[in-house]
Amino acid sequence: MLFCILLLAAGSTDASTFVRPNCTIPTEGLHGFVSAPNVRGTLDILWSCLATIIACTYTVLHLNIPEQRDEKDRDRGWEGDVKWWWKSMRTTINWTLVTVLAPEWYSGTAIQELTDARRLLCDLQRLPKVQHPARGWTLAHAFFVNMGGFRIPVQDIADEWPSLIVLKGESFVRLLQGQESILGRLEPPLGRILPTESDILDRSKSDRFAKSVTILQVSYFCISCFVRLGRDLPITLLELGTLGFAACSMVSYAVLFKKPRAVNSTILLPDLKLGACPSAAKIIKDNEPLLKSSGTSKWKSDTWIPTILLSLALGAIHIAGWNLAFPSQVDRWLWRSCAIASAASPILWMALSLPLLAMTKTSLSDSAIVIGAWVTAEQQAVLTVVYVIARTVLMALMVRSLFFLPPEAFTTTWATSIPHLG
Repeated sequence: MLFCILLLAAGSTDASTFVRPNCTIPTEGLHGFVSAPNVRGTLDILWSCLATIIACTYTVLHLNIPEQRDEKDRDRGWEGDVKWWWKSMRTTINWTLVTVLAPEWYSGTAIQELTDARRLLCDLQRLPKVQHPARGWTLAHAFFVNMGGFRIPVQDIADEWPSLIVLKGESFVRLLQGQESILGRLEPPLGRILPTESDILDRSKSDRFAKSVTILQVSYFCISCFVRLGRDLPITLLELGTLGFAACSMVSYAVLFKKPRAVNSTILLPDLKLGACPSAAKIIKDNEPLLKSSGTSKWKSDTWIPTILLSLALGAIHIAGWNLAFPSQVDRWLWRSCAIASAASPILWMALSLPLLAMTKTSLSDSAIVIGAWVTAEQQAVLTVVYVIARTVLMALMVRSLFFLPPEAFTTTWATSIPHLG
């Protein structure tokens, strides 16, 4: 898709418009300080935006622990290694594409994960003190449980199930609090086996230097855009889109601040013999879909509204480019219509869900209703297609507009003196 976007931009460029600015160099002799030129090139704009997007994407992705290989794995040798490596890479690639194409979607998922982690933390803190880790349960523990961090070797389990299983959220709590649970009667107590918050965070591959560089890059980019607006200098469509992307990414980053990042291995709890633990066997049987699950939780109504607001905010940023410079009137109206469509699609999705959601809440006590279940598959498909097309066209126009900029767009400001990438 990106290749097609670049072809669209390059194919419409007139080579005769190539300009090489000629700045005056200092006179002969030694000079104490020489300021940067007061112009910027097309590649300066492009690299600055790409550096911001890449820096945000690298630090914002906090994915769940991938499915683990166990003794039942039939894929041996290098072919098995490649297969399992690709399974992990495919998840990373998919979420990277989602984050770049629809950053507010990943932000909504992050908000859902924070909500689930807080609920789980309340349940964990109600467990007997003997089943608390040193210094008690923390939000990092709750995140770690939900991302598949604790796995249990199980004996006498069905052949179609892995020998290392993960029970997330409520299932994990039920396994610990069962009266017949072997984990609840361990010697030494389970609390001495469970890791502390610092132990969990030590597994995280979150680089403070990378985070600092990201914050610096985003700060520079935002200051640069605001300074240009304050001086009535135009910003490009690509800069406008990158500003929206950076805003959503920082929301995700703040929400997932306590979630470990890029953890690839799990913590094994003691072996569980199902024959000697009927309550654990029942929990496993009742939660069979969770045994191999490594994805995110289903979206619920209490986190859908923040996602709608994020979509509206991102759409508003795109709509703010209503009167910016465009190569043609067709480009202008394409941008306006796609900006409205990308912001309106989530609202329509919510509007289609509200009537059935209201009828359902009268009969169910649980206020966390899964929204997706009340929208038909056809409506979901139409809205998804509209949104994807709108966002793709907006990205194409961002790149295409770089080759049709007014002269004032190449004027720099003092913000270029801030250390940055690109």
